[in-house]
Amino acid sequence: MASDQALRIVAQCWCDPRTSNRTMDSDLATVFAEKLDLIFQDIEAAWGLIANANGGDWNKDKVWKKHAERWRDGVWNKINSGVYRQ
Repeated sequence: MASDQALRIVAQCWCDPRTSNRTMDSDLATVFAEKLDLIFQDIEAAWGLIANANGGDWNKDKVWKKHAERWRDGVWNKINSGVYRQ
């Protein structure tokens, strides 16, 4: 089941001026929100690993600058490999 946060983000896509003329497909919206939740879980896990690797430092600005490119590439590799298509 999709989280409220993911469902809100997906619903906002139908309110965007570029897509507001389309009828919302609730099945598509739910599946998309579930996929977003998988990405959110990976983001949270990545922050935990990064903080642990930095001695528990949760300063996201500092940690982001240090690890952003490697983390971004890892997420994109998962997306491209089909991890989120299951």
